[in-house]
Amino acid sequence: MLVPREKPYIHRLNSFYLDVSRFVEHLQGEIGSGCIHFRSSGSEILIYFDERDILRVVYQENGRKAVFSANLETALAPLLQRTYIVTVYYLDPNAIFFWGQLPHFVRAKEEQRSDAVSLPDLIHHLEKKRFSGFVDVRIRTDIRNGILFFKNGSRLGGSYYWGKGGLTASEKEYQRLLAMVQAKGAYFSVGYFIQERSAKQDVDKSCDEEETRDTDPRCIAGLTGALEEFLLLYASLFGRRRNRSAPVIHLKRRFLERIDVYPFLDPFASQFEYLDGKVRFSSDAPRVKIANAVISCVWEIVAQHNLEKKFRKLLSTWPGRKRLEALGIMVLRH
Repeated sequence: MLVPREKPYIHRLNSFYLDVSRFVEHLQGEIGSGCIHFRSSGSEILIYFDERDILRVVYQENGRKAVFSANLETALAPLLQRTYIVTVYYLDPNAIFFWGQLPHFVRAKEEQRSDAVSLPDLIHHLEKKRFSGFVDVRIRTDIRNGILFFKNGSRLGGSYYWGKGGLTASEKEYQRLLAMVQAKGAYFSVGYFIQERSAKQDVDKSCDEEETRDTDPRCIAGLTGALEEFLLLYASLFGRRRNRSAPVIHLKRRFLERIDVYPFLDPFASQFEYLDGKVRFSSDAPRVKIANAVISCVWEIVAQHNLEKKFRKLLSTWPGRKRLEALGIMVLRH
């Protein structure tokens, strides 16, 4: 299994003394979001959670494929059979949805050594292959290490021993890891994500290729900025008194709930990303479809919080509404 490299929030508890359900509830109130790692000689369990829900449970016996579930019972059954060492990691709102949706992966059979291939050269090679996965960097004589994540050849960020939150795109932190590799030497373990595309995704892609609005630069100009403004207006509905990250958490959770309807909102479909207030599309993304789907998800959350009237008032005077509506993207919903 793959676990965050940051220092644990809690370390070396014994599962024998834990009421796991209550322990999860306690952590939801205390740290908000994170993961619990259970490890024994024969199996491992990961429980990802945010302040409200169990996002995913992963169970893996040694030598077998991991089992994913959204049901805590998946973890409770093996916990009755053996004792586990328990470690808790804090994951910030952006990182929890990344870690909580990691797909199946396979590791390369052999590690590579930094004296045989440098880390920059390895990364350059992976970028050319449009690699999606991770490089687990283990410093030879130091417990400080890190994991670098990639999507379609682009380095998304890393999880570092000295970091906090589970995922950062900071170039400074990458350079710190690189300096340690160059000074002390390291081993690199490469893991490849296994993408399990659905037939529906393939159908959607073939249909989208016929929509010139998604490929004509004259059509898509301004869409990204307008969608970012729209999401900023959505976040402003919740006011400063609330947790600033709450609207984003609600939205990303809704994306996960709607993957069967909007497969391109899947974090690992590699077509759409919303991070730190910025919208990013892949080159082949169905931008208009994605924008309509995002706006639909936003309106579902707005309705859930009884903020429709306030939101319509904000949008009625927003100049960006016309930019989106000119592309066939319906902004005002009823």
